[in-house]
Amino acid sequence: MKTSSYLAIIISIILAISIAFTILFVENVGVKDIHGNSRISENDLKCGTEWTVKVRDNLDFDTFEKTLRLKIAEFGYSYDLSQRDITLVDLGDNRVHITIEGLWGIKPDRPNLKTSIAGIEQVEKIEEFEGSPVVAWCQ
Repeated sequence: MKTSSYLAIIISIILAISIAFTILFVENVGVKDIHGNSRISENDLKCGTEWTVKVRDNLDFDTFEKTLRLKIAEFGYSYDLSQRDITLVDLGDNRVHITIEGLWGIKPDRPNLKTSIAGIEQVEKIEEFEGSPVVAWCQ
């Protein structure tokens, strides 16, 4: 009986260590590309991306922010961060400046938030910044 108890304890310890290493691998290696860069830079809350959009009518900012959060949530649970800051500034003339924490690029294999914003019913178009439709920054 003693041997089977030791065997059960050893198996439990090996299983716990395997689970811990799997979690560490997924969090630290599994989401990085071959160069070691994070594949989910959209979740770097020390960075931000900005757009200015022309909207069709006067906008309820609370509803619009919720719509933006729903669009981000559509990319998967790892993007649906409640602490992600979204700032909306009314520029007048049905123009709204949007700042969203995270680097939202347009690479083919990454979520494209620009396309999602352009697809929102209230958005007429995304305006250009000096030849580019987006401003991105990191602290």
